[in-house]
Amino acid sequence: CALGETAGGKTCALFDVARGAWTTPDPAASLHDRARAYVGHLRRDGMATGGVGNAVYADPPTNSQISVVDDIGDSALWTGSYLASEALRLRATGAADARAQVRALVTKLHEWFGVTGSPGVLARFAIESNKKPSFSIGDLQCGTERVHCGVSWAGKTYDYIGHVSRDQYQGVVLGYELAYEALNEADEDLREIIRGDMLTLVEELMKERQVQLRLKV
Repeated sequence: CALGETAGGKTCALFDVARGAWTTPDPAASLHDRARAYVGHLRRDGMATGGVGNAVYADPPTNSQISVVDDIGDSALWTGSYLASEALRLRATGAADARAQVRALVTKLHEWFGVTGSPGVLARFAIESNKKPSFSIGDLQCGTERVHCGVSWAGKTYDYIGHVSRDQYQGVVLGYELAYEALNEADEDLREIIRGDMLTLVEELMKERQVQLRLKV
């Protein structure tokens, strides 16, 4: 679990195995505790829209009320990078929580490949049109050139940010590759999704390359 997360009336806390006792994390003094605190913050606030972004608060320094999650135009890159980190954690520890995170993140990125309606083309960010949170989502402004709203995919309606760039793919491909290695036969459904998305991407890149070669000749 992530430090501070609550579920079933319980809260994720730090336990010192050597001492056999619960302990209070100290992010100011311990780099490990700082990383634990960051992951908790990331899941709770930075990913409040479903992909990685930058939470801005209406009540600093309390930071309990999000006013906007910004920098969403780069969400594919950083969501893929976060997937990579969780895949490495899964491979190193076999933790059920890491596996759950990998499954959720791959499913989300697969959704972002699908909503564009163009094989191999990734959305920078996407969210179901009727599931927008109460706070603002930066860069997701319907009516602007790269934002597409009310798009149907898999029986649902989405708003997404297009005009994808190469760096967004780099994060996603890194995350997919490490996730594929970390998963096992029990997750063959997810590995099939990864294979399908990557095969489609390569096929579309090859088609584009062939067109470029013909034009050059």
